[in-house]
Amino acid sequence: MTQETRQKVLLGVLVIVLAFAAWDYFGGGLDFGTGDGATPAAKDGVDSFVASLGAKVTKARVDDQGLYKALRASQKPLDPPFYTSDEPFFFPGEGDEAFSTSVEGVTVSYNGYVQFDDARIAIINGIEYAIGDPFIVEGYVVDRIAPNFVVLAKPDLAGGRGYRVKVPLAEDRGSDEDLKVVEQ
Repeated sequence: MTQETRQKVLLGVLVIVLAFAAWDYFGGGLDFGTGDGATPAAKDGVDSFVASLGAKVTKARVDDQGLYKALRASQKPLDPPFYTSDEPFFFPGEGDEAFSTSVEGVTVSYNGYVQFDDARIAIINGIEYAIGDPFIVEGYVVDRIAPNFVVLAKPDLAGGRGYRVKVPLAEDRGSDEDLKVVEQ
């Protein structure tokens, strides 16, 4: 169908719609029974429907959950519960392991990990570490490797738990890291 034919069809449909609207507006329209010209029986039917609907609504008991929903719907909505940030963010750690991106003044960047069967290798500051390997900061060892964080621990020489730092996975968008392989 050409563009000219489509335009003629659309104009024809438009003329039919306008003709029906004029006929309906100027009195020749269909009577649905609710306007000024409706019969008393039709008006009574609509009135009885509205009355029965109102009775059902007032008869129904609102429970606590429904009342809470109605009150929340009438209030100003809360701020969205989602975090938005241009910087990487992390959640508080478990127990006494606090998230941090530095250990005794040394910046630590956990860039990823590799898992082979039960063995896990963490890439921290571009260097490969396994669980138990000594970290570059004196006294710290890699204690735990997880997909989203790594735990660096400094054992207490007196037999206590020592100090533990939980380093989050650095989520650098699109930055390439050079991997440094260190012989031990």
